[in-house]
Amino acid sequence: MNENEQELVRNLYRKVFYSIFYPGFVNAEDDHGKLRGQIEQLKTALEHAQIIRRRKIEYDAVTEKVNTLPSREELEQ
Repeated sequence: MNENEQELVRNLYRKVFYSIFYPGFVNAEDDHGKLRGQIEQLKTALEHAQIIRRRKIEYDAVTEKVNTLPSREELEQ
């Protein structure tokens, strides 16, 4: 996740925490729709992070296979 997404997660966590433990603390402007929009952004960020992780795992698997092959120098001999 990039810094923007991390900040969004921290802010959402704070809002949820305060809404549970200090119910009167949450501002009236933090309505349901705004929080729902933030949740959607977080879902999108999570999906993006999962795709990147999956690609890295695939890349590492291919790299491992390539590294088991003989080098060009070894093949030319």
